[in-house]
Amino acid sequence: MSKLFVPLVVVAEALGLAACILIGLWMGRYLGGFAWDGSSSEFNLHPLLMTTGMIFLYGNATMVYRVFTGIDVPRMAVKSIHAGSLTLATVMIIIGLVAVFQFHNHNGITNLYSLHSWLGIATVCMFFLQLLLGLFIFLFPCASVQLRTSYMSSHVFFGVAMLSMAAGTCLMGIVEKIFFSKLNKSLKWESWHQPPDHFEEEEFSSEDPKEHTYHDTAEVCQVLECLEVDYEVRRVQRLGKRNPEQESESEKSLPCPLLVEFSTVESCTATKARASKLRFATNDFEKLYIQPDRTKE
Repeated sequence: MSKLFVPLVVVAEALGLAACILIGLWMGRYLGGFAWDGSSSEFNLHPLLMTTGMIFLYGNATMVYRVFTGIDVPRMAVKSIHAGSLTLATVMIIIGLVAVFQFHNHNGITNLYSLHSWLGIATVCMFFLQLLLGLFIFLFPCASVQLRTSYMSSHVFFGVAMLSMAAGTCLMGIVEKIFFSKLNKSLKWESWHQPPDHFEEEEFSSEDPKEHTYHDTAEVCQVLECLEVDYEVRRVQRLGKRNPEQESESEKSLPCPLLVEFSTVESCTATKARASKLRFATNDFEKLYIQPDRTKE
């Protein structure tokens, strides 16, 4: 394990968490907070939940095998952590999508009208497809060893590709949100028919420079976290580290449970076959050498 591994993982976690916090602070302090009433406050849940689900949690799920490489942790436990992170990300993604569609329908706004929307839907569809294939091929014994081995490289590639797509989609969404936020302020100014002296200075003043700091820093954190996750995952493949489907020694020694890997079943079957041969050989030895001696006695 490289000396930089632990610092890089810590930095990646800090960047992902910082991106989520900054998005939450931006929405809470400058864009009206959060609600579930069809208003713009409900829409604010969308960027927060999608960033948390598709960037932070999905990035952790992608990197979990790298974190536990070289550590004596049962393979099924690592897979459970991986699947649990993806399940939690799925819940947040669904709530985030419901929030944005409900906001659009409540306010008479057309759905899927921008490149951000189409790329987001494509990324989410790929995410769910990847999740289903991973569940039935890797977590549950529904595929052969050959299929799991051949699909592993594609699973890793599309996992990293979707993380990059999610980051790009989030960046476009933040830029889109900034544009519509400025447009709403401009329209609100033009619709006010009183002279400028009656305006509330704080309400119609130029944007707070700190607001730019929040969303710009969040964007940088998202990009850097995705780059670090991509580096860690590809570094495992370059170094030829243990394949995520490779069995641990502790797994090979376990009896065959109801829900196990096919490779583990094969190893258990091979062990039973060897034991059976040994038993037959022992019986033959007893017939040839031990039983005649007992007859003589």
